[in-house]
Amino acid sequence: MHNARVRADPGSVSERIWLVLQRDLAVWLRGLPEPTFATIVLDLTDRGTRGFEVGATPGDSLRETLSLAAQKPANGMKPRVPDRLQLPIGLSEELRSVLGDLERDAGFQPECIVEEVIPEDGAEWVFDDVIAKMAGRRPAEERLQPEDAAFLYEHARRVHGGRAVDSMDRR
Repeated sequence: MHNARVRADPGSVSERIWLVLQRDLAVWLRGLPEPTFATIVLDLTDRGTRGFEVGATPGDSLRETLSLAAQKPANGMKPRVPDRLQLPIGLSEELRSVLGDLERDAGFQPECIVEEVIPEDGAEWVFDDVIAKMAGRRPAEERLQPEDAAFLYEHARRVHGGRAVDSMDRR
């Protein structure tokens, strides 16, 4: 277990904060020959995308994307490491598994705060748009509202006999 702290406290004005999002591309793209996970790093301090990378496992994707975001960031951003990493609930254990590598290979500090958050819709939309472009699709003009998503989930559950619906059900 890594010693990074998971806590919620207000960040300072000079604090470097990155939001990390990840998607299982098998849910988004048909016909992938092997598991593929995409990770994006949004710099909430400098307001831009620092990195985007894919990997065969969630950990590989996190490690590669965060390393690139720190050492060779996209969009002309300066190389640096974050003071705080924010990520959706449930992704912190995977992140903790790669923090040692990031400290050793990319200069991440042991004091980096790992914070689980519920990302704002805008951040999720940025990521969804990137994946839509990868798939050769146009991003949705109108975003799915929470009540519509709940309706669609309930409908799918009824159609599939009350069992959970996952990406394997879309044959």
